[in-house]
Amino acid sequence: NDPMTRLQIATIRAQYLNDPSGGLELAQQAVKSAPELFVGHLVLGRIFLKLGETGRAVEELETASKQAPDSVMVHTTLLNAYNKANRKDDAAREQEILKRLQRFEASLKGQGSDAVSEKGRPANREGHDLDVQ
Repeated sequence: NDPMTRLQIATIRAQYLNDPSGGLELAQQAVKSAPELFVGHLVLGRIFLKLGETGRAVEELETASKQAPDSVMVHTTLLNAYNKANRKDDAAREQEILKRLQRFEASLKGQGSDAVSEKGRPANREGHDLDVQ
């Protein structure tokens, strides 16, 4: 089966049906079959957060943030996980990354542009991927 379909069903079960345990196996299968998809790690991290498994959530979300360093959604979720884990220094770093991403998005809107790089990530004015590290 398609990993994206598994992730969609896992999200529906975890978020809308309030059944994170039911979505867990599907999300794990999706990540196993397509570990390069950041969204799989994001969904799995969110499910682990709902299940109270903060350490495992952080691991998955850190992987997602490496795969999609320009994703506001990933960094927002990782910030929440760091806060739940009481990892104040990591949370502060994530907050700074989010501020830079939000400023960048605001500058794109100011240009009237939906500029993205060839990798599908937000691009800066020179057309390079936004570096938030």
